[in-house]
Amino acid sequence: LGRVLPKNHPDVVETERNLGAALAAQNRFDEATAALTGALELARVTNGTDHESVLTLLTDLGAVAATAGDFQAAERWLTEAAEIVRRKPPENAATSISALKSLATLWMLQDRLEEAVALFRATLELIAQVAQTRELEDDARGDVECTLGDALLALGRFEEAEHHHRAAVAEVRAGRVTDGRLKVRSLDGL
Repeated sequence: LGRVLPKNHPDVVETERNLGAALAAQNRFDEATAALTGALELARVTNGTDHESVLTLLTDLGAVAATAGDFQAAERWLTEAAEIVRRKPPENAATSISALKSLATLWMLQDRLEEAVALFRATLELIAQVAQTRELEDDARGDVECTLGDALLALGRFEEAEHHHRAAVAEVRAGRVTDGRLKVRSLDGL
């Protein structure tokens, strides 16, 4: 027979997170938020306030809130995640990059384009720092370059936008896109 895990066991945190993801996929945002918030409280107690699991859950909560249309809550969660990255980037750079990129994207959705551009640039700096010591596991640079280019296009800064889109193309051509997330952006509305 199996054993009963203590309430604060890391597997409990991950299972609560998985439940939150399943509920969010069904557009049951209030229930997803409750499950993720419970997992966040457990992660803080179990792992400490700046642990990667806390950062991941804050980013998840921000994504759920944004998908539900609650941009104020999304910004609160994602800002807290960004503060963790600023204090002490976790071992897994992808988690830090995801948190910063999510907040910058939220700001784009809110037409806070200058703030988004600044945060995308800070994210690229983090990527460059990480790349000096180890290889990135995914297409983080290309994705951020592309989205930064989109923000610059919206600001009418076409030459800068072109530069960042060309950098994204270089990432794709170099084969640093592992999951096909970089797609041609629609030209509708330009």
